[in-house]
Amino acid sequence: MKTTKILVTSILVLFISIFIFSCNNGRLSRSTAEKLIKEKISKTEVKELYLGETQSSDQVYTNLENMGLISIKRYYLGGISGMELTETGKQYLIENKNRYNKTFKISDLDFGEITGIVEQDGSNKAEVNYTLIRKNVTPFGKAFGLNEGAFNNSVIFIKYDDGWRIEE
Repeated sequence: MKTTKILVTSILVLFISIFIFSCNNGRLSRSTAEKLIKEKISKTEVKELYLGETQSSDQVYTNLENMGLISIKRYYLGGISGMELTETGKQYLIENKNRYNKTFKISDLDFGEITGIVEQDGSNKAEVNYTLIRKNVTPFGKAFGLNEGAFNNSVIFIKYDDGWRIEE
């Protein structure tokens, strides 16, 4: 009799504990947000760049040429008639999308920390603010003015019947 009473009490305590710890009122926790953000972000930051004929005199192209990453062919009266990657520039090439559009590695990214979660009243949305840490900035990244260090970012989460997801 006493053993049965202890067994029933133990099972009841177990179920109550599971219920209490699994119930967070549907709120988005920092650990859940961090896990989902880490799954979503890329460890490599990339940038697509057009390397074809253009009338642009964009400073980025001049920076890339001065750094020895591209060579620029210019029209006599201005404008760019074409661009080619140098051997130095080719080492940062991630993807040749087509003849002119190319994707380059510009840095590595690490997750920093969650800095805040703001749930919107009356909706199933939450804005999550967090930091990313940029490191190993390539010359392409420097041509775009990027520096190493932490920077702020944010993302919107939507609560579904099976949990929280990052808004696409």
